[in-house]
Amino acid sequence: MSIQLIPHQGLRVAEPEYLPLKAYQSGGFYWDGEAQKVIRSILGDFLPPLVQAWPAGQRTGLFQLFAGSQEVLCQSRPASPRNPIPARQLQLLSRCLEDFKRKADSPETTPNNRHIIQQFKLPDFDRDPELYRVSGGFWNRRLHVLWGCERAAESSLPSAAALAKLPSTGAFNIPKQYLRWLAALLALVLLLLLLWWLWSSLHHDVSANQAVPAPVTTAAKPAFSPPAPNSPPGNPGINDARPEPKTGQAVSPPPDNPSPGAPLPAASPNPLPARDGQQNRSVASATPPTAPQPGTPNPSATGLEIDKLGQQLLPDGKVKVQLAVRDPSGSGKTPKVTYWTVDGVTQTGADKMTFELATGTYAIKVYAESPPGNPVVLSAKLKVTEHQEPDVQLDPLK
Repeated sequence: MSIQLIPHQGLRVAEPEYLPLKAYQSGGFYWDGEAQKVIRSILGDFLPPLVQAWPAGQRTGLFQLFAGSQEVLCQSRPASPRNPIPARQLQLLSRCLEDFKRKADSPETTPNNRHIIQQFKLPDFDRDPELYRVSGGFWNRRLHVLWGCERAAESSLPSAAALAKLPSTGAFNIPKQYLRWLAALLALVLLLLLLWWLWSSLHHDVSANQAVPAPVTTAAKPAFSPPAPNSPPGNPGINDARPEPKTGQAVSPPPDNPSPGAPLPAASPNPLPARDGQQNRSVASATPPTAPQPGTPNPSATGLEIDKLGQQLLPDGKVKVQLAVRDPSGSGKTPKVTYWTVDGVTQTGADKMTFELATGTYAIKVYAESPPGNPVVLSAKLKVTEHQEPDVQLDPLK
């Protein structure tokens, strides 16, 4: 029987196909309670816990790893060149193994525990590749080792030799098949952009060739002349008796400014655009200037600060961080907090909030009122670093 997948519970290995490793020459196994506690005290991020059982007199081990209510190992796949282990995970496992080896030199380590640490071994990937599992998407892949057992007796290797055989993704943490898909997608996008550019250029040339300029016509203007002494009433200034010009005879253009006796031209039904900053009277409505909105946060009058109350490393590798908004003046008043944002994601809450965060740097903002009716915004940078013990740094942003 190979590795048995039990839905929603984990992965099970059993004798006689998988032989448990002995922790001591005289007896005892890695899977036993005390030995398991020593090993997982430092390697627990990569070596999941297990529960032993002896159905029909054969030893079995059920590996389980829960993230909330979801069992993770059931969704994992064996590591392989097509499903490689992230290089970052191998680096972290190597650091944990170095810390594990140094624990043997501690005066607080008992002789039995020191022997377990010094003789600790991992499965040989060439013989038992299915014991190395990878879970998660390509952006958050995790390594899990089904440890403390082997198919062939004495086939397990010292930790450094075992790590050297594991397939890795390289520095960019992206499997080769994903890189091939990404390259194909990029080539397709470039082809579509080229086709769009060719179509746009062709369409522009055809439109330019088909465009015909429309003829421009101008209306004739009446010629103005000084009013005749005996001109009839009606339109003074227009010489009605002016003869038509003969063929080839030049006609002088009308003067720019009519004579004092000439009538004013009729008003155009469409007013001209406004000039010299004057308002255009034909506009139906004008957009009023933006008025200050009530409730605009005033960062200069905060009187508050964000404080870190505590932190805790979770089994899934995340860190639980508790933050709070407090008044450093010692007034004793509880600030009125409207909501929090973590990297732009809004969460409603009170003056104390708990977040479960992976390693990385986060932008924290708190929208509150101090005093009531005076909105303020608090900003800080939260940095969570990877280590056996969580390291959370909170830096206020000025």
